[in-house]
Amino acid sequence: MTLPAPKTIPTAAVPRSSTAAEPIWQLLADGVRLIALRRLGDASAAEDIAQESVARAIAAGTANRAEPIADLGAFVYGIARHLIADHGRGTGRTIPLEGITGPADPREDSLQEAIHP
Repeated sequence: MTLPAPKTIPTAAVPRSSTAAEPIWQLLADGVRLIALRRLGDASAAEDIAQESVARAIAAGTANRAEPIADLGAFVYGIARHLIADHGRGTGRTIPLEGITGPADPREDSLQEAIHP
C-alpha cells in the first residue's frame, strides 16, 4: 500500500526559506504558537512552546523509529498540548505573600485554641 504524495503548500503561505523542509515546520510552529497564545495568553510562553514542540518532533522524526510518523500535524499538536498542560501545572500555583498577615500571637490562632484551650 502506498500513501498519496503530500500536498504542496501554496507559495503565498510559505515564508522565505532556503530548504523545502522549512515551510512545513514553520507552518506547524505558527499554528502551535496561535493555539498556545490562545490557551496561555502569554506571547513569550507561546513562542517557547512552539519552538519546543517543533524541536521535539524533529528529534522524534530523526530517531530510529519502528514506524514513521503518520500524521505530522497531529504529532506536533499532541506534543504542544502536553507542553501547554505542563506549563499550566508549573504556573498559577504560587500565591504572593505580600499583604498576608498571620496572627500576632500564636495563641490567637483558632487551631491552637482548639488544641490547647
